Amino acid sequence: MQQDRATQTDRQRRSREFFGLTVKDILTLMTSLILPLFLGIFIIITTTNYQKEAIRQSKRDSSLREQEWQIESSRNERQWNIANKKINSNNISHMKNTVTKY
Repeated sequence: MQQDRATQTDRQRRSREFFGLTVKDILTLMTSLILPLFLGIFIIITTTNYQKEAIRQSKRDSSLREQEWQIESSRNERQWNIANKKINSNNISHMKNTVTKY
């Protein structure tokens, strides 16, 4: 009778085992893995978001540099045109003065 009980207890124990692990062992293993798993997922998501934000910031910076370059270019062109007009007007007045002398 005691042997029957021992056999029955053994069968119950085996029916609760998976790959040699009991339900308690499996739960302990799962709870041990949850924190590192969630931490890893959090790190991956955070890193991905930082990379996306860095790309967006780089594009914004590039766009601002392009706008500044265009503004500077148009400013230089205006200054060039003003300088050319002054040179041309000086040349014309010099030519007039030369012609009127003779």
